[in-house]
Amino acid sequence: DIQNQNDAASGQDAGSSYQEAIPISAGTFNGFLKAGDNEDYYSINLQKGQQINLKLTIPGNASFSISLLNPNRNSRGSSITQGNMKTLDYIADSTGTWYIKITRSSGEGEYQLSINAPDIHITQKPKLELSISNEGRGLISNLPIFVNESERGSEIDLDGDGILQEFEDQAMDFINPKFELDEDEDWLKHPEHHVVNFVRVFPYPDKENHKYVIFTYCITWSRDYGRTHLLGHDGDVERVIMAYEVISEGGKNLQLRYVFTSAHGGENDHSAVWDAWNRSCSTCGISLWPFDEEMCGQLVFENNILKLQISEDKHAIYPTKDCCEGVHLVHVKGVVFVMEDCVGGGTWRFNCYNAGEPDCYLIDDLDNPSSWKGLSEGKRTSLANLFPQEQVWSGNKSHPGKFCGGLTGEGSKSDLWEDSPDQIGNKLKSLPGSLTDKLR
Repeated sequence: DIQNQNDAASGQDAGSSYQEAIPISAGTFNGFLKAGDNEDYYSINLQKGQQINLKLTIPGNASFSISLLNPNRNSRGSSITQGNMKTLDYIADSTGTWYIKITRSSGEGEYQLSINAPDIHITQKPKLELSISNEGRGLISNLPIFVNESERGSEIDLDGDGILQEFEDQAMDFINPKFELDEDEDWLKHPEHHVVNFVRVFPYPDKENHKYVIFTYCITWSRDYGRTHLLGHDGDVERVIMAYEVISEGGKNLQLRYVFTSAHGGENDHSAVWDAWNRSCSTCGISLWPFDEEMCGQLVFENNILKLQISEDKHAIYPTKDCCEGVHLVHVKGVVFVMEDCVGGGTWRFNCYNAGEPDCYLIDDLDNPSSWKGLSEGKRTSLANLFPQEQVWSGNKSHPGKFCGGLTGEGSKSDLWEDSPDQIGNKLKSLPGSLTDKLR
């Protein structure tokens, strides 16, 4: 009588369909099949990657078989027969409820079902943790930051540069510089305009010989508003490049050695390389004036984060207020020197977006968020629709070789104040000679 059976000590007959399967776990169980009761179903929960070993011992006068069904009720694996014993081993390829089916072909009697399914012991991956030392100049990781050659281009190194992607993304935000604006900065009056950091993090001089880790921040503005409202143009990109020396094997200890700041170009190029610890000086030009001048300053760290000054409307970058307001931009014949103006407009840390590498873009077409790689959903949402018609590496779709800030491209030709605002990718690709001279 089927009603009086006690399959797997359940007090009942195991059902003849998966809906009536008796839930079991690893162990040894007895069941019974006979005429009119040709199938017994059992269910067991398995994790993907978990191995299950089944052993069915059959009564001597009977022919029984064993099958393993996945959560979709598709058969998996095949049994091996040795005398009155059938075995079936399989590694689960999905997580969920699996089914064991015992089928009678002839004979009857009690069978024994043994199940072994060792739990999966998942080793918890250590969490990346960063810290700052040496008054803001040291960047410490609890994990090695360089990946093996075979891992380049994989999920842990999307841009294939040999640096752990998780480190790049966390570190660029962690050390993201502070920028103090001028109180009369026009950007503060234009909420429809935007500024973000497109960032490249890469080993220098190359993947195999990583003496330094370079963080290039392209501070990307919708518009350069001009000085005294002259010579403005759509699109503006200035740079901060932070060169960290690799101190320990695996890059767990990085020490900041130099910071490059860009400021204008051409005759009045005020770009400079600053020593991380000491006061630095460099020579800079003055437009429409036959003599150069010396520009000096020392980097400032506020709560262990580099703090820099951005000049009013033109967005040139300087280490201090005194350095910014002490330089001359252009001599207006018969009138005065035009100077820079800094501070008073609040301190900002602009959003950072990892743009990848010149040979492996993580972000390019800013009109196509589905093409972006490695961004969190929050970052993807915050970047969308800021700079229409722009491409980070490939240049503006209507003005090849330019960055127009997502605007019309008005006044985007080169002028006395700075080089042509070429595409962000060009600025991400290149290191200035003044910095590479220091890194030799």
